[in-house]
Amino acid sequence: MRSKKFTPGLFAVLLFCSCAGKTQIWVDYNSFPEPEKSFLASVLTGKELEKRGLVPCGGPGPGVITIAYQGAWVTWEGSDTDSLYSFIPGEGGFLPLSRTCLVPRALLWEETAGIGAAEAARIFSGNRESPDIIPLGDLGPPYVGRRVDGLDAADPAYPLVLLEGLQFDREGSLGENKNESKKLWKKTAGLSELIMARLRAANSRTPEASGVPVPRYEERPRLYRIAAGGDAMLARGVPEILLKEGPEAVMGGTAALAGAADLSLLNLEGAVTLRGEPAKKAYAFRFDPAVIRVLADSGFDAVLAANNHAFDYGLTGFLDTLDHLKRAGLYALGAGRSISAAAAPFITGSEQFPVRVFGLASFGRERSGWDGLDYAADDARPGMLHAGKRGAELIRAQLELLNDKEGLEIVFFHGGIEYADYPDEDTRVLYTDLVEAGADLVIGTHPHVEQGFEWVKGRPVFWSLGDYVFDDMADTPGGDRGIFIVLSFLETKLVYLDVYPVFMNGPRTVISSDTQLERFYRLTKELNPVQL
Repeated sequence: MRSKKFTPGLFAVLLFCSCAGKTQIWVDYNSFPEPEKSFLASVLTGKELEKRGLVPCGGPGPGVITIAYQGAWVTWEGSDTDSLYSFIPGEGGFLPLSRTCLVPRALLWEETAGIGAAEAARIFSGNRESPDIIPLGDLGPPYVGRRVDGLDAADPAYPLVLLEGLQFDREGSLGENKNESKKLWKKTAGLSELIMARLRAANSRTPEASGVPVPRYEERPRLYRIAAGGDAMLARGVPEILLKEGPEAVMGGTAALAGAADLSLLNLEGAVTLRGEPAKKAYAFRFDPAVIRVLADSGFDAVLAANNHAFDYGLTGFLDTLDHLKRAGLYALGAGRSISAAAAPFITGSEQFPVRVFGLASFGRERSGWDGLDYAADDARPGMLHAGKRGAELIRAQLELLNDKEGLEIVFFHGGIEYADYPDEDTRVLYTDLVEAGADLVIGTHPHVEQGFEWVKGRPVFWSLGDYVFDDMADTPGGDRGIFIVLSFLETKLVYLDVYPVFMNGPRTVISSDTQLERFYRLTKELNPVQL
């Protein structure tokens, strides 16, 4: 074990003494933190001690072996042992009782950039009940985690891991009687085995079933990372740059973020085709199919194809889009050759913990008269999944069926009012219904500007990410800006949230200054009134 720093104030002593032919035990619980104190008190009962030739006594005596209760800050790399619990009779050793990952927490609109390990340790060591440094598993709405020394809790070098347990000291004053010393170590080993067995049994049950608080022994967490960008319109000069210079030339620093994530998503605004006739509407977009392969190679896994530009080049262009996306290995969310195909989720993650992503559209008739409901999928008709034609009901039904199953459920949505600062009431009702049905995360697009983040029924909702790659938006009220998000989930719990402001300099997107986030944080604070 590579300890970085021992935590002051976490020492108690178990003392064994030889008396009347039996080894006596004296326990000072005064310095034990909870829940270790209650757990050890439940294990070290008079009955259990007597079974092992031990009897409790009121204090130390001659022939003492010391077992100190210790706590130390370690890294995940330095806290692993050959086995979960290790004790070597005659040699002593460390018997770990708990290993806990601690994280600083903050409200999203507050300072979330991070904190130094020394400062975090000082805060926690001074107050073990500090509301600002808590176990990772206890993190929850309205808070998200802050990094420590720039690292998150999944990093092997993460420094805020507290390892606590019993340190058996073989240098104790055992006298010169080697036989007595050997017997004492044997009983000490038996006591260690008893504690280990009880700890394993307690951890196999819920705390309510065991009736006693159980020390945590956590493995390094596996965080699932989701990257998402908003509206991507890959025409107007984008293909030439993308094909010649690569994804970084168009997507800037967000390309690397997408490539590093476990799941990367964006909303694809247009048809992937070289065929078809443009629809009779204000704007009709289509892209060279070659750009889709570059998009897939840059790390994106699925795109939302349920939006008001999916049919810009008619049914021919829509079906070409489905074919080209499939060939490139990109899943078309919310679109298919039938309504059942359009409603089917993209399934990724692992067999033990699958991640399912649904796509859904809900937008009204355009001024030109073009209406997305006319292109909604049906039982025998290709199209997009639209909330106005059974789409929301089909997703809700699937979410409700998945409530008893493991996994993370995501809805990627296209709808709302363009250039609005806040979600409209219909969109709010729809998102809330999806969350109540079982969605763990909802991400919105379409308004062309970023809107705030909100905890809805304790689940994270992004009302709109704004634009991501979209040339010729400089004259719009904010359409040349947006946010790119990277979310880190511990199973279904959002624990880290990184928001990157993006700016569209023509066909090139760059990560902008943090001052651009002032609008996003202001809207988010307004949407999340909290009583602290």
